[in-house]
Amino acid sequence: PGNVTDTLRYSNLPITTCFRVLVSNGTCPEQPSNVVTITVTPQTVAGAATGGIPICQGDPSPQICLTGETGSILGVLASTDNFAFSFPGENIYYWNINTNCFDPEVEMGPTTRRKCFRFLVRLGICDTLASDFTCIDVSDPSIGGDLPPGITVCRGIQYLIDGLINYRGTILYWQESDDCTFTQNVNQLNNFTPTLLAGPLTSPKCYRAFVQSAGCPGVFSDAMMINLFPDPTPGTIAGNSPVCSGNSQTLTLSGHSGNVVRWESGTNGVTFPTTIATTTTTLNIGPLTQTTWYRAILTNLSGNCTTIVAGTIQIVVDPTSV
Repeated sequence: PGNVTDTLRYSNLPITTCFRVLVSNGTCPEQPSNVVTITVTPQTVAGAATGGIPICQGDPSPQICLTGETGSILGVLASTDNFAFSFPGENIYYWNINTNCFDPEVEMGPTTRRKCFRFLVRLGICDTLASDFTCIDVSDPSIGGDLPPGITVCRGIQYLIDGLINYRGTILYWQESDDCTFTQNVNQLNNFTPTLLAGPLTSPKCYRAFVQSAGCPGVFSDAMMINLFPDPTPGTIAGNSPVCSGNSQTLTLSGHSGNVVRWESGTNGVTFPTTIATTTTTLNIGPLTQTTWYRAILTNLSGNCTTIVAGTIQIVVDPTSV
């Protein structure tokens, strides 16, 4: 409307539109020209490639599909570098595939390393567009790795397992068990690092980590047992009592377990302020001048952990006869 020239410019037509020209000469009636139809094709929508997942080396590739497109599929591009270059370019390959889904292994052979895929789509005479891409990541098989040798520690402490080596994959969790077959009192520990702070330990425990490479079955590491030094147990101290003032004698500890770390003495049986640096199960005392209490202090056979009183004895000293 309003154009009285023999040309007409138009742009951004939203829908298919028909045009004609009305022509008049002087006072003669208007006559319409032939009709020209301009067909408007919707814009190409490339959509998104889907199906890319991690797989394990040697496993079959997943199916790759295109969704959400408007237009015809002209082919597929494959890239080994996340489409860092435009096609045609380095590390990008074209495949004449015209279906919404395809099997990369059938079309392109085994997928042995990371590979990304996108579809080329065009609707009518509109531009050819590339879809979003999806990638198949290829992982080497999981390796559980090695833990340090087993160790014996003191009861009640925390012990740092430092750490898991020679593993491949991501540490998903650790396990703790009363035995290294992991059948008794198994607990899952949400720790994702190669080191683990175990404890406080009140009984022997075995530990291992679960490791998984993306797309591959997970595996356990070898196991590490943490044992506890046995607690010392008290015994009995033997000696002669009463004795005469000025005499000497030997005290003997028996029936115990553990190592003697010292002896102690005192005069009231409650406090033992005197330390005697003897680490054997016998103690020579004297010359005796007053009634005195003696006791032995024990620790574990190894490890110098907990100390306990092994036994107490009173040596009564009688005055010398006058």
